[in-house]
Amino acid sequence: MLKADEDVGIVGPCLIHPGDVPQENGWHLPRPGRLVREHLRASSRVVAESGDSYTQVGWLMGCFLLGRRRLLLELNGFDEDFWFHGTDLELCARVAASGRTVVRAEGVFMLHVGHQSWDFGRRSASHRALVQYTRREHGTVAAYGVASMARLAEVFRS
Repeated sequence: MLKADEDVGIVGPCLIHPGDVPQENGWHLPRPGRLVREHLRASSRVVAESGDSYTQVGWLMGCFLLGRRRLLLELNGFDEDFWFHGTDLELCARVAASGRTVVRAEGVFMLHVGHQSWDFGRRSASHRALVQYTRREHGTVAAYGVASMARLAEVFRS
C-alpha cells in the first residue's frame, strides 16, 4: 500500500521497549493552542490508532523513519539547525508542508532500547527543541509561552 501511495512521505513503526513495554510514537504537530490543551490535560499529544493498517500522524520519533528518497532529497534532509530531539519533528513538519503524509504502521513493531527514562536533562533538551520549532513556525511570543509552560511543568513535576 505505501509503495503505491505517493502521498505518503514518511512511515514509522509502533515502538516497544525491552520486555514488550509499549513506547509512544506518533504525535500531533505542536501548535500553540494544542500545546496549551495538552499541558492542561484537555487533549492528548499522541495520535490514537485509526483502526486501519496506517494512522496519519504529525510526527514520528527519529529512531526509525522510512522516507521516499526523492522527497528527502527535495527537502534537503534533516535541518542541521536542529539537534537530536528536534530533528524528527522538524523533518516530519516539512514533509507535511510538502503535501505528503506522515504515517505510523499499526501492527509493525520495532524494539527501541533508547528513551526508557526521561531525566531532567533529556526533558530539557526536548523542551528546547520544541521551543526552537515553535519560534520558527509560530513566532517569538508563542515560543515564549511554550518555554514558560515547560518551566511550569518542571516545577509541578518536582
